[in-house]
Amino acid sequence: MYKSIVGAAALLMASGEALVVAAGADAARGAVSLWPQASRTVAEAMLEKYGPPGTVDADSISWINAGGWKKTTVRRLPREGEGVLEQAIGYDVPQEKRAALAKLDIAMKVNQADKVLSVASESEAANFLAMNLIDEVVRGKRTPEDARAFYQTTLRLSASGKSSPYMQGLLFRR
Repeated sequence: MYKSIVGAAALLMASGEALVVAAGADAARGAVSLWPQASRTVAEAMLEKYGPPGTVDADSISWINAGGWKKTTVRRLPREGEGVLEQAIGYDVPQEKRAALAKLDIAMKVNQADKVLSVASESEAANFLAMNLIDEVVRGKRTPEDARAFYQTTLRLSASGKSSPYMQGLLFRR
């Protein structure tokens, strides 16, 4: 049994899996229209910024190679300990730095085989912050403890309206 989203080229299977054919912004907007407000807000911001996603299903929308990210995924519901927005870059994390990175208390995944690093939070700005601090720990510019404190302070200041270059892009890719 299939349910189509009006104006979309995506078919959602009853099981929640998706068959996606040329997913467009309309398909994504239809899919996220019933999501919780927080997820829907993030999804709409990413749609505005990156345009139509590459894939759409009932539980997520994803872009490949958009805005400097290898992959961007917005989920209807966050995975345990993560936010609704997961973003990945190509990044080789040295094995000897993984223990230090584990001390950061940031939702991250390291795929050593594919040299992919991903972070998940509630915003792209927080993901930029996390990636920039991860890079600084890997390069030895910050200790994990300093990076964790800077992360928490910067998020708190951001919530009160302050800005930081750490939250505006990947500083190490400029």
